[in-house]
Amino acid sequence: MYNKEILEALVREFGVENAIIYCRMESRKSQLMLNDSKRRGDIGSSEWEHERDWWKENETELLTIKSKNDEFVRTSKKQPKVRSYNKTVVSSKNVR
Repeated sequence: MYNKEILEALVREFGVENAIIYCRMESRKSQLMLNDSKRRGDIGSSEWEHERDWWKENETELLTIKSKNDEFVRTSKKQPKVRSYNKTVVSSKNVR
């Protein structure tokens, strides 16, 4: 199973916000593994770099998607205009 398939399954099962956290954690884990691999002089450290970068890029992408979605939801909710009158909130729909 490839990273993309794993991420898609996580988003479906746990939602975007939790998938963002997972991406952050997986990227950090890969950074730790990369540091250890370099310290030991392993030649396979480029795989950890790839993993770190892939998860970080997808975290950023999910954050962008979430931000755009949040903005859409915030601006698409039509709320009645409200005005204050003697400490009583009156909806403009009820005022003639």
